[in-house]
Amino acid sequence: MSKLRLLINTIRNDESINFIQAFAFSFLLSLAPLLTIFVVLFKQLALDTDFIISIVSNYLPMEEVIEFIKYIQANNTEEIISLIILLVTTLFLSSRSVYSFLKFSSDIENTNYPNWYLRILAFGGQLIFIVLIVVLILIFSFTNNLRYLFIFITLFFGFVVYYRNLSFKHRRLRDHWKGALVTTFLLALMGIFFLTYIANFTNYESLYGPLSSLMVILLSVYIISYIIFIGFLVNYVNYDGDDETIHLKNFTKLKENFERILKRKR
Repeated sequence: MSKLRLLINTIRNDESINFIQAFAFSFLLSLAPLLTIFVVLFKQLALDTDFIISIVSNYLPMEEVIEFIKYIQANNTEEIISLIILLVTTLFLSSRSVYSFLKFSSDIENTNYPNWYLRILAFGGQLIFIVLIVVLILIFSFTNNLRYLFIFITLFFGFVVYYRNLSFKHRRLRDHWKGALVTTFLLALMGIFFLTYIANFTNYESLYGPLSSLMVILLSVYIISYIIFIGFLVNYVNYDGDDETIHLKNFTKLKENFERILKRKR
């Protein structure tokens, strides 16, 4: 009960509420770049983008999802140089949400790293997360049986790695499975009920007219951000002690290398 009380109190904390709002905004800005990365990779790997549509349309209005995917597919991304530039740019933009989460994690774990180092971690963490999801999708794309179970497993392992990369003091994968399981389960429930609830029990369309789809997207992003944050806090309240962080060693080496380069230039 003490952990549950701590979890509830942390969620209700003013700093947590402010962070969720900031994270939701960063996640909203990262949404289009993330979709772009997955669509381009699916196109290059000759995979069916209907798979992306079937997942994303559970959380966002289908018309907007289809239009955006058609727009990305219509762009010429066959040249290797333009493809690399596109992927690097979108990866950098999509890593902003991870960067905001890393700053929050650094504060609550009482670590003090400069912003440039957090940006490097955000870029690398987002890259690892995307590669893992794509690899698992490639593996599971060879079977049509139990597809949704495989999606659940993919998200679970993806969030285990995602939460591990957000922590500076707890680097073991087994420290993050509880939060990943909660996040995956809540996202699955949201995918089942969210748009059904919006369509049948709300009047967004009559209230906002042509802006109703935009309002649904904003609401969806906020709920997803809240769920991801809850999973992070579930891990946080279940951590046992402080492990020696490998980040400190990596940061020290990186800082020493920069100092050597600066000394040589002088």
